[in-house]
Amino acid sequence: MVNGDKAFIQGYNCQAAVDDTPHHIVLAAEVSNQAADNPHLVPMVRAVMRNTGGKPCRFSADAGYGAAANLEALAVLGIDAYIAQRRERDTVAASAPRGRIPQAMAIGPRMARKLRTQAGRAVYKRRKHVAELPFGVIKQAMGFRQFTCEA
Repeated sequence: MVNGDKAFIQGYNCQAAVDDTPHHIVLAAEVSNQAADNPHLVPMVRAVMRNTGGKPCRFSADAGYGAAANLEALAVLGIDAYIAQRRERDTVAASAPRGRIPQAMAIGPRMARKLRTQAGRAVYKRRKHVAELPFGVIKQAMGFRQFTCEA
């Protein structure tokens, strides 16, 4: 994998789908040597469906998963998605839009507009507290920062 310094490292990309309850139960998890997050979204949603016997009614993810194909797949599944279209630090603070989202907009801009609404901001803000918590516990509290993945 390529790290932030554009150097190749021996590493893995971990994915987790976590429920938004006080228990933060990990519903699905995967480990890959593929650096990009985008290809993992649909398989993770399918894993959640397989593990729980139902589909999630709402799904949020960071900009690494924001490809139009992912947004379209979630729409086809009837899942209410909240997926960032760019990194949070790159977003410009804009006033919340009012009114219905225009149907003529492409799926990416529609999602970006949805996330700028008050409701969209509230849902997406929860992602940090839900999805990142298990990784923080594993890495910081448990000190589990390295592992070996055998085929």
